[in-house]
Amino acid sequence: MSCHFIFFIATLWGSVEDCRRKSLPLVFFILLAAVLVPFVLLDQELPMLSRVFGGGIGLLFLGVSRLTKEAIGKGDAVMLALGGIAVGFMSLCLMLCVAMLLLEVIALVLLVTRRVKRKDRIPFFPFLAAGEGIVLSLMLF
Repeated sequence: MSCHFIFFIATLWGSVEDCRRKSLPLVFFILLAAVLVPFVLLDQELPMLSRVFGGGIGLLFLGVSRLTKEAIGKGDAVMLALGGIAVGFMSLCLMLCVAMLLLEVIALVLLVTRRVKRKDRIPFFPFLAAGEGIVLSLMLF
């Protein structure tokens, strides 16, 4: 549970930076990894295989980022890898589904209202934060 809180706080912080600068510094990911390591090592509740597969999703997104010339940002992929290691495969999949659904709805509204064009980039971190917030609230109740 504590890994979920840390990851949620990190996605909120990352959301602000992603919206403001459209990128996150490498220091952000190094600090997040350093904070998560002790919690991941001490948390025996989640099987290690779930963490490995969760991290694999982030690596998969990193490959997609390279293939699509960063249509999906490298920072988003690294965050997904760290999140997968922290919260595990199933939680990451649920978070990612919620984030993608929210992104699609908001993007459609922004396109219809002509606030963005088809080629414009929309920051993904706020949707990751919303997805993690929803997963965390489902776990609490």
